[in-house]
Amino acid sequence: MEMQHSQINSLSFPTRLHAVKRFSGFKPETEQRVRAQLVDINPAIEAMKKEWTRFVDLDPDDEEKCYATILHRMKNQRYSAKDVEAFSLVLPGFANEYRFLERAGFFLSAMMNRSRDSEFAIHTNQFTEPICYLGYRNSKNIIVKGNAGGYIGARMRKGSISVDGDAEGSLGCWMKSGSIIVRGNAGSCLGIGMKGGKITIMGDIEDYAGWNQHGGAITVNGNAGMGLGGWMAGGVIRINGSLESISEHYKRGHIFHMGERIRGSWFL
Repeated sequence: MEMQHSQINSLSFPTRLHAVKRFSGFKPETEQRVRAQLVDINPAIEAMKKEWTRFVDLDPDDEEKCYATILHRMKNQRYSAKDVEAFSLVLPGFANEYRFLERAGFFLSAMMNRSRDSEFAIHTNQFTEPICYLGYRNSKNIIVKGNAGGYIGARMRKGSISVDGDAEGSLGCWMKSGSIIVRGNAGSCLGIGMKGGKITIMGDIEDYAGWNQHGGAITVNGNAGMGLGGWMAGGVIRINGSLESISEHYKRGHIFHMGERIRGSWFL
């Protein structure tokens, strides 16, 4: 059964999303080498650990407030791209804390958006479960070295995100601009509420992509599930593999399947 319109408009951010694929993990020698280069010689690590402990009281269910609070409390701190990359390698040490997956994503996103640097690398293969919200309100260029959790690039404003693995659901939701590319597969609700920008998935996607999409472009080189384009009011979706179904609630916008236009006018 398709998701109802009221459900889409009232979507809340869950504490955990179903993973498309579990992490394969770093080879031990690779992880040790990266840690030695980035963590062991980085004096900012202890300062960032202390900064992290200041946010244990935040409730990630209110994503706007959670992120804004972290950004405000971090107003006197600016970390380099190397600092942020190094901290992504020590974050698993906090994995047993309350709502770690979401808070880690908001924390890293705030650190990157406040930094003067523009190019970032985040390591995720060392996590047993994927971090959510990486690239929240993103304005930087980010490479995720591994798989990613839900809501990657949510409310993204500009920049780029490249995921060297799979991503979970609601990737690029409500994004305004920028580009996201996933080298593997992606979960459900891809590009929900999307207003602009570009999303490219090299593999397959699950159900309900492009719901309430108003602009931007989604390209899927693999297969797509059911309910594509529900309440879609603009933008472009291109599916280059098999397509299970288009939502009966499709309104407007341009949908291509294997290069053939199947919804929308002839004029883009």
